[in-house]
Amino acid sequence: MTDNPTQERQPSDALHNMVELITRHWKGNRSAVNSETDLLIEEIRGRLDCSVREFPAGQEVLTWVIPHRWHVREARLEDTDGTVIADYAANPLHLWTNSVSFSGEVSRKELEQHLFHNPNRPTDVPYHFINGYRYNPHPDEWGFSLSTRDYEKLTASRYNVHIDTDVDTDGTMKVIDHVLPGNLSQTVFFAAHSCHPAQVTDGLSDVAILVELFARLANRRNRRYTYQLIVGPEYFTAAAFLAETPRERLKQFVGGIYLDMIGNGQKWAFSTSFQKDTLIDRVLANVIRHHTNDHAELAHRKLGGNDEMFYNGPGFDIPTAEFGCSLHPEHHTSGDNMDFLDREQIKQALLLVERVVDVLETDFVPLRKFEGPLYLSRYDLYMPLQENEHVHDVQERLQVLMDGRRSCFDLAHELGADYDYVRAFCEALEKHNLIERI
Repeated sequence: MTDNPTQERQPSDALHNMVELITRHWKGNRSAVNSETDLLIEEIRGRLDCSVREFPAGQEVLTWVIPHRWHVREARLEDTDGTVIADYAANPLHLWTNSVSFSGEVSRKELEQHLFHNPNRPTDVPYHFINGYRYNPHPDEWGFSLSTRDYEKLTASRYNVHIDTDVDTDGTMKVIDHVLPGNLSQTVFFAAHSCHPAQVTDGLSDVAILVELFARLANRRNRRYTYQLIVGPEYFTAAAFLAETPRERLKQFVGGIYLDMIGNGQKWAFSTSFQKDTLIDRVLANVIRHHTNDHAELAHRKLGGNDEMFYNGPGFDIPTAEFGCSLHPEHHTSGDNMDFLDREQIKQALLLVERVVDVLETDFVPLRKFEGPLYLSRYDLYMPLQENEHVHDVQERLQVLMDGRRSCFDLAHELGADYDYVRAFCEALEKHNLIERI
């Protein structure tokens, strides 16, 4: 017996919508406070008809401070003959995040302290991100990232540098904060980060999946739980959201899932919340275990180690799991591009996160109305032992355990069974008036 409601609801344009959003924004210079990041947020706002929260650059949130606005007009590294070695216009990864303006001729020795390359990926341009997170970086901080092969060609004694940027407090960090109310005030949130220039699966693909998920959740009638979408620059968004959201509202959060690195072609992975065995942990684990071919199960923060450390951190303790794919060699390099994107994987990810919602929305408590073991073949429900020993055992044990004290998901979790199967089995018994919902 199988039941796959999310597969049946999969619209033909879901993948198209996700890929189009990624295509439009992946090459943008998406730093924390930046007009190109704002373009992504504005598109999401229009798609979901949702609200955007703004936090001024320089505002203190928890112990963190919203970064300065960074605006780049142009940036090039050239040899003295005018040959371009690195150009921000060709790829924003060439310029270190939050580089300040600088123009002049420098020696090869002086230039060295302003260069970054990754010998492990010799043909890729690496992402130099650390200045986007430093508090008060050095006022002369600027630099270029090159492939190792281009770096090794820098044999001249002098080079020309031209960087024209603004780094100031004239701007706001923009965050999607979208709530879909349910019959319960208890809230499950989904989150991903909007930053990281010229990266596809490190943030942007995960955002595209969640935008599609919430567009579909909006069409669900009579939602049981309240769902909240949080999208913004990593770390700073979580700090600002937690600092500015009333504590009484935060107490209504039963858990959350942070998405990262989906579409990189690696095997599925999830890391648990700090608490390890909460509702959100159990539901996510059930979905991944029964609906993927291969996956890794990791401890808290051992997948990507991202905003879950805020939501599930000191003083808040909101159970937050992370779902995505194992780390890829192209991580934080120009190799994480549109050609690299695994489109089938992001489509499957949408189905998986919607399955998580399905569990939360469709779970119920079955109470048996029969005595003695069921004559299952009479109802066309019997699974012979020789065909599937696990399902056969689940069918037998379910009959004993359906005593009105456990929900379908509780039963699935206790028996190590697929929730979809357990629920479908109980619904089939309900049709024959063998159980009732309580």
